[in-house]
Amino acid sequence: MLSFDQAYEMHQQAMDARDIAGAALAKYQKGPLGLTPEGVKFSAPYRKDLAAWNKAFKQVRVANAYLLKHYKSKFNQRQREERDARRMAKLGASA
Repeated sequence: MLSFDQAYEMHQQAMDARDIAGAALAKYQKGPLGLTPEGVKFSAPYRKDLAAWNKAFKQVRVANAYLLKHYKSKFNQRQREERDARRMAKLGASA
């Protein structure tokens, strides 16, 4: 069984991989309604990037499930602390 810190590090790595894969997907053109055109959807590079995003997202789901199963209260507390820190930083930057 992983310690909380090890599991949370696994979660952070999965989130970083998901963000990188999402950025790769964002570079593709979108249609007027924000949808990906069929020609792009079936291109090899797009499908490769989409597969990478799906794999990364699956890792995030697995990490979340593990943390919630074994460390629910600690995980929720850490998430609250990080969210509050982001909010305070945003308030401090806008003031």
